[in-house]
Amino acid sequence: MTEPEPAPEPGGEQKRRFRPRLYHLYPILFSFLVTGIMGYPIFLSRITITTPPVTYFPDNPIGAGLNALVFIATLTVSATGMLLLVRRRKKRALQGLVKTGLILMSFVVALWYGSSIVSILNSPVSDAEILLISIGIAAVLAVLVYGKNKTFQAFGVTSVGASTGLFLGASIPLLTSLAILAALVVYDTVSVFRGPIGALARNVEVGDLTGAVFNYRDLTIGMGDIVFYSVVETVALLNFGIESFLAAGAGVIIGAYLGFRALSKYQVFPGLPFALLLGAGGMLAVALAQGLPI
Repeated sequence: MTEPEPAPEPGGEQKRRFRPRLYHLYPILFSFLVTGIMGYPIFLSRITITTPPVTYFPDNPIGAGLNALVFIATLTVSATGMLLLVRRRKKRALQGLVKTGLILMSFVVALWYGSSIVSILNSPVSDAEILLISIGIAAVLAVLVYGKNKTFQAFGVTSVGASTGLFLGASIPLLTSLAILAALVVYDTVSVFRGPIGALARNVEVGDLTGAVFNYRDLTIGMGDIVFYSVVETVALLNFGIESFLAAGAGVIIGAYLGFRALSKYQVFPGLPFALLLGAGGMLAVALAQGLPI
């Protein structure tokens, strides 16, 4: 979900219209770089990375659809729960949950990635050392996200989002990934215009959801958008290679910019549909052109 950052005008004048600029794409480009840099050693190793189970059904047409349904249901329940907390004026509880979730996810992803790199390099680093490093990384990211510097905050949230997307993209089988991406296009559109995400955007200030969203210049971007941009790019990299990764990244960036253009006409606009469709389309087009099995 993206929305223009509120800009108060003197004398009750109408808020100025959001105008997309190329610099609004910098967080998207940064997440693309984080995904590529972190994902490249995993791609290059050509080994199976051990990940905790994040899907319940086998990766066949029926199972992929069921996995996507469970994934979307989880997102819907989470967003609805957040909205209920806001409507019951439990914003402090909501802030605590968001902060706890971000720190926990930072730790889990750092622990997974550290263990993966140690396995790839066959390093003698102990589990205790990986644990301590992961705690340190989670602490640093928390300081960045919850500090007062807006630029550092944007870097922190984007780093957490991109690395979480890498984790999910590496953990979910290909067919299920495609089913989830397709379901997210529909979910994000409905949820922003008619569902809980749009209602949240209209009922809370950006500062109430620090960690779940971040400001960059005069634009507010949801961390969930960064996560799923990274998922597309990771699926492309690990399943089809560098060329598909670059095509997916280009599609995501172009799609994000189209979303920003649409945002100039709306108060809020879903950040996923254009980016996911063009990203997945670029990934699959290049894979097909190379004759790779899908």
